[in-house]
Amino acid sequence: MRALIFLFVISAVFAAWQSFALLALTTSVVLLALIYGIAIAFSVNELKLVAKEELYQIIATALIIALLMGSDGLLNAISTNADLLVEGTTTVQGSALAILSNYAERLENALERIKELDLEAGIAGSTTRSCYGASSTAYLTFRDCGGFSMYNPAFSVAGGVVGAALGVIYSIKNLIRLGVGFGFTILLPVGIILRTFKFTRGAGGLVIAFGIALYLIIPLAVLFGDMLVKEFEENSSTYSTEPSSVSVEFDCGGFDLKDLYRTPTMAANRAASQVDGLRQLLRAYTKDVLMRGILVPAIALLSFASSLSALAALGGAEINVSALARFI
Repeated sequence: MRALIFLFVISAVFAAWQSFALLALTTSVVLLALIYGIAIAFSVNELKLVAKEELYQIIATALIIALLMGSDGLLNAISTNADLLVEGTTTVQGSALAILSNYAERLENALERIKELDLEAGIAGSTTRSCYGASSTAYLTFRDCGGFSMYNPAFSVAGGVVGAALGVIYSIKNLIRLGVGFGFTILLPVGIILRTFKFTRGAGGLVIAFGIALYLIIPLAVLFGDMLVKEFEENSSTYSTEPSSVSVEFDCGGFDLKDLYRTPTMAANRAASQVDGLRQLLRAYTKDVLMRGILVPAIALLSFASSLSALAALGGAEINVSALARFI
C-alpha cells in the first residue's frame, strides 16, 4: 500500500514533465559551458571536442522535447475524432481499454459455455441404462449415449486456448494502464533527464522509448487491430454467426432393446448428429479466439516491440528485441 501511495505521489510531482525537461536542458547547457570554459582556460583540445559533442546531443534532446510537446496537438485531434474512438470514451487509451474489455467479456462467455458443454457431454456420455432380459434372469447395463464422451478432450483443449487468450488480453490491458499512469508522467521526464548526460544517454533513450510505446503505440495498435476485426466481420458471411445464437443439445434419443447388438454404433451415430451444431459453435468461437484473442494482441505486442527498438535507436540506445519478437 505504501508503495502505491509513493508511486501516485511521484506521478503527481512529475505531472508537468515539460518543466522537468527544460530544467534538464538548462542543467546540461550550464555544465557544457563550464566544460568549455575549462577547456579554453587550460587549452585542452580533447575537452573542447567533448563539449562540442555534448552540444550536438543537447540540440538532439531539444528536438525530441519539441516533438513531444507538439504531439499533444496530435493526441488532442485523435481524441476528438469520433470515428476512431469507442462511444463513451474521449481518449485513445480509454478506447483501447474499452475494446479489450469487450474482447475479455466475449472470451469469458465462451469459456463459461465451453465449461457447460463439457459438463453436459460428460454427463450424457456416462449415463447408463438397465433392463432385464426376456427370461428376467439376465440384467443388462449399457451406455447408449457413450459416444458423447469423445467431445470431452476437445472441450478441454478449447478451454485451455481460450484461457490463454484471456491472459494475453488482460496483460495488454495492464500495460496500457501502466502507460496511462506513468508513461508521460514519470518515464518520459526521467528519460529526458537521463539522456542529457553522456554516461546515462543510452538508458535515457530506452526509458523515453518505453514510455512512448506504452502510452501511444499499444493503444493505437489495438484500435488498428479492432478495425481489421470489424472489416472482416462486415465482409465475411461465413463467420457472421454469433455464439449465443447456436443451440447444442446432447440428446441421443431413446433406446430399443431389439437394437442392443447395435448399441455402440448407434451411440456413435447419435453423437455425430450433434456435430453440425458444434461445428457452427466452433466457427463462431474461432472468430473470437483467433481474431480478438490472438490477432489483435499479437499486433499490439509486435508493434510495441518494434517501436521500442526504433524509438530507443533514435534516443541513442541500440537494443535487440528479436528474442522478444520470436516469443510473441
